[in-house]
Amino acid sequence: PAGKKFNQYLNEVRIKEAVHLLTVNKNKNLCIDELAEQTGFTNRTSFYRAFKQATGLSPREFRKNM
Repeated sequence: PAGKKFNQYLNEVRIKEAVHLLTVNKNKNLCIDELAEQTGFTNRTSFYRAFKQATGLSPREFRKNM
């Protein structure tokens, strides 16, 4: 993708996967830390920051709105 740094692109892909996992009913009991780990984030802070930047919501808020 033109004009994007690799890490920005990678985080977008990871967040799209996180959103997908949050919308699949079988993952409703998946904790946020597990979700971050499954999508390749090394810590909760970077996951929350990237998720909120991409969606405008925290992962918990997103899940609550589902």
